[in-house]
Amino acid sequence: MIHVLTADGSIARLYEVSGEKRVLREIADFGNSIAALHERDLVSSRPGRSYNRTSGSRQTFEASSEKQHLTHRWLAGVAQSLQPLLASRDCQCLILVASPRLLSEFRALLPKALQKKVLVEYSRNLAGVPLTTLNVRLRPSVLAAVRLLAEGPMK
Repeated sequence: MIHVLTADGSIARLYEVSGEKRVLREIADFGNSIAALHERDLVSSRPGRSYNRTSGSRQTFEASSEKQHLTHRWLAGVAQSLQPLLASRDCQCLILVASPRLLSEFRALLPKALQKKVLVEYSRNLAGVPLTTLNVRLRPSVLAAVRLLAEGPMK
């Protein structure tokens, strides 16, 4: 069975490809509740200050924003919850669809067993696209996955 995961910073949806026409059918969605919040709603203080010896000035010090950190934790949770869900549905192939930045971050968070099943990646943000449009946009990716599965294991 071929599965498709579309994701952006606010929602991740898992689809199953079924039937002769290879139509997508949504089987799960994972919402990110903090996506609509502003940074100031998540933390109470401004970034810390540090002294820059090179320029002799004080500057803000912030490794990453709290929103980025919480989004990363949400992605990690989605990646871990996919493992049992796809194992129960006999997943042979997983197609990842997300923006390039999110795609690379999510790929690294997937368990090793699922990383091996990712045969096709599509670096576009299609998480908010209606299902009928998504079927049309992902048809070449689904056909590529079918072709790769028919060729057998890669050596």
